[in-house]
Amino acid sequence: MLNLWLAEVRGILLGQPIPEVNWIALALAAALGALLTLLIPMLLPRLWGVLRRMVGVLRA
Repeated sequence: MLNLWLAEVRGILLGQPIPEVNWIALALAAALGALLTLLIPMLLPRLWGVLRRMVGVLRA
């Protein structure tokens, strides 16, 4: 992925960008990655509590 990005930057600098790069998909993937990076630390304690309660119910 990094090689493709570097090739694209080099192509833009030389005036020959790579046409097969799907920039919309790349932007969506980056946005999803950023969103997951922000959400996982917030959701992890809540999920951990749910798992502990489920295990407690199973033990009882």
